[in-house]
Amino acid sequence: MRLHLTSIDLIVLAVIVISGFFGAWRGIVKETLSIAGWAAALLALFYGFAPFQPVTRDFIHNPAMADFVTGAILFAGTLIIVSVFTHFLSKWVHKTAFGSADRSLGFVFGVVRGGLIICMAFFLYSAAVPDMDEYPDSLKNAYTLHYIQTATDYIADFVQQNQVDDEDSLRDKEKQKADENSKETEYKDIEKNGLEPPAP
Repeated sequence: MRLHLTSIDLIVLAVIVISGFFGAWRGIVKETLSIAGWAAALLALFYGFAPFQPVTRDFIHNPAMADFVTGAILFAGTLIIVSVFTHFLSKWVHKTAFGSADRSLGFVFGVVRGGLIICMAFFLYSAAVPDMDEYPDSLKNAYTLHYIQTATDYIADFVQQNQVDDEDSLRDKEKQKADENSKETEYKDIEKNGLEPPAP
């Protein structure tokens, strides 16, 4: 059976293969630490902005410019520090016996990342064009469309389920806190009236 690939199929394959080889070139250590670097930079910006804001404003009298400089230093500074650490650690790993495994795992990471990029792109496109009849022929006839749809639906269901679980957990915590506050108020009222508190 001969496969009839459309331009969409070729784009999908190109994204996954390029991402895979890019991951192999960088290695799993560098790939994961790069993501950790962005996360660390965002955390530094989130938690460090308020403490450092007054310090920067003492040197820069324009508040808007001072805030911009504060954010830029925190974000870029953290990213640069983590990037330097990542570079030397990755270089050291490639010289060890783990080097080949690092590149192999990096390739797998890159393939998965490429697939996620494709799924995200399809999710956004399908949200903008919900009717499949309006899809271009290159997409409707794509061999990979079924796999992309299945993977995208699975990811969407997984995210939605986790969101529901988080909301349920948050409601349970709020209910538990409300019950504790109610009991605390009840005990205070009992003690205020000079009565014995009920047994727990």
